[in-house]
Amino acid sequence: YLNAYARALEKRGIPYDISGGGRLGNATEISALLDLLETVHAPDNPLPFLGYLRGPFVGLGDDELYTFRRAGGVFNYRSPLPENLPEDLHTTLTHALERLARASEFLGKNTPATALEFILEDLGLPAFAASQPMGSSRAGNLLRLLALVRQWESQGLHRGQVLTELRDLVYDPAYKVEETTLEAGRENVVRLMNLHQAKGLQARVVFLADPADTSADRFGVDFHVS
Repeated sequence: YLNAYARALEKRGIPYDISGGGRLGNATEISALLDLLETVHAPDNPLPFLGYLRGPFVGLGDDELYTFRRAGGVFNYRSPLPENLPEDLHTTLTHALERLARASEFLGKNTPATALEFILEDLGLPAFAASQPMGSSRAGNLLRLLALVRQWESQGLHRGQVLTELRDLVYDPAYKVEETTLEAGRENVVRLMNLHQAKGLQARVVFLADPADTSADRFGVDFHVS
């Protein structure tokens, strides 16, 4: 429940740092980035393109996707748009395809990490994420992802292998990577962590929150230490 405490702290304007959750792959922005990258990597696969169009970067609904398909639209970003689309839908899709074309160019001319930096800048995503609820962790997670891609790149992984790692990060529940916040490493913040992360650290004040496992719901807590 680390995120529940993080939301409560952020709501009250209290800076925090979070570690030990292993939930980086659950971040909305990272899932959306995966759809974008998969679309560019495999343009003949309609599923990531549909995810991209329905996701936060474009935001089309089922009615608009149906209109696009009925007009002869093809779920491949390299295919031309039908001419008989409603003007507003045509404009939205034009911008969406131009964004994918720029991402393809970034990936074709740069290393994966550098390309990801350009894509994030082109989307304006870190600044947008920072302005949203849980903004510190949402923007921090993008920086964490960028650090991960640099690490994978330093290990010799090429673009396709980096994408495979990212896919595992999002979809494999056993692939746990820590979240981070913009306050990571700073002093005078509330540090949210599990017991494994806290072991051996020193702090003037410690709150042990939610200390019982799920069996407490059935049996209750027998004793506590003050």
